[in-house]
Amino acid sequence: MKINRFEDLECWQEARKLVAMVYRSIKSDKAFQSDYRLRDQSTGAAISIMNNISEGWASQSNADFIRFLTYSRRSCAEVQNCFYVALDQEYVNENTHEEAYEQAKRVIYDYRRFIKILTISGAQRKWPPKTDQIVLTNRMVLTDLRSNDLNGLNDPNELNDLNDPNELNEP
Repeated sequence: MKINRFEDLECWQEARKLVAMVYRSIKSDKAFQSDYRLRDQSTGAAISIMNNISEGWASQSNADFIRFLTYSRRSCAEVQNCFYVALDQEYVNENTHEEAYEQAKRVIYDYRRFIKILTISGAQRKWPPKTDQIVLTNRMVLTDLRSNDLNGLNDPNELNDLNDPNELNEP
């Protein structure tokens, strides 16, 4: 599937799922709904994830897009933290907390792979790239790395790291 708009990005799709989880969790508990500070912080952080992806997509370079993806990663960590508070206040159960935490981790993992690809493909390249340069398949972001696109890449095998399941456990 070619990427023609930000909605095609898997990281945005996964972030959207996280936003839905956050809202569902809040709607399912009256006390969570009434804790205005935590409710608003949780929804604000979740929405920020999606907003930064779309804003990064509209930026003028890979470097700008990477910066916005980094902001989104920070918001993912904020959602994870808010759900610890919600768990401690018994607004969510352990299972709901774990689901939201793991979904945020998936989003972070997708960002890491995408940031790596943007870095490899050249931080100064204008964004968005031609639609044949970046393709999304099977939970794996791929790029059309022709030999001239490998400039600056010390080791082409570095791309193999993109499928490393251990990267999911790293912050």
